[in-house]
Amino acid sequence: MAISEGRSGRGALLPLRISQLAGSRGGSLAIFVGKRILWMVPIVFFVILITFVLMHLAPGSPWDRTGGRQLSQAVMNNLNIKYGLDKPETEQFKLYVWNVIHFDFGLSYQYEGKSVVTLIGGGWPYTATIGFLAFLLIVPVGISLGVVAALRQNTRVDYITMGFATFAASFPNFVIGALMVVVF
Repeated sequence: MAISEGRSGRGALLPLRISQLAGSRGGSLAIFVGKRILWMVPIVFFVILITFVLMHLAPGSPWDRTGGRQLSQAVMNNLNIKYGLDKPETEQFKLYVWNVIHFDFGLSYQYEGKSVVTLIGGGWPYTATIGFLAFLLIVPVGISLGVVAALRQNTRVDYITMGFATFAASFPNFVIGALMVVVF
């Protein structure tokens, strides 16, 4: 936020009014970005809510057919208590939101004693490497195709280039990943 020239009686710098800020080019961009950031809050909340509801609507429990064997009811009750699944759904949701806000995703149901954050952190270097290599591949290809399409606007080359781009963008990532594994 921009700071005005003068100082108040206490000596602190005074921020410009939002209306003054909105009149400037940078101010309108700041307001636009601020609105986008504020919209993230309800969107993230609804994503968390939908994830929570869908996981609770799924049939069974996390302990059904664990490792191909059926667990006894006593063992399942102990696991429910350990992971907090014995509490009412509203309390589970509040705890879930609190933990997500604090990046505490709890213990993994599948890997005994390992936190989800540790598991995600273990895979992060591989994900970052693949993302960086994909970036190095797609930027030159994308820019080249975009330049060709712009220079040959409304020609067969433009239509083929834009058709390829639309086709490639519509493919799910897991399909492209499987194809890349086969090709390379």
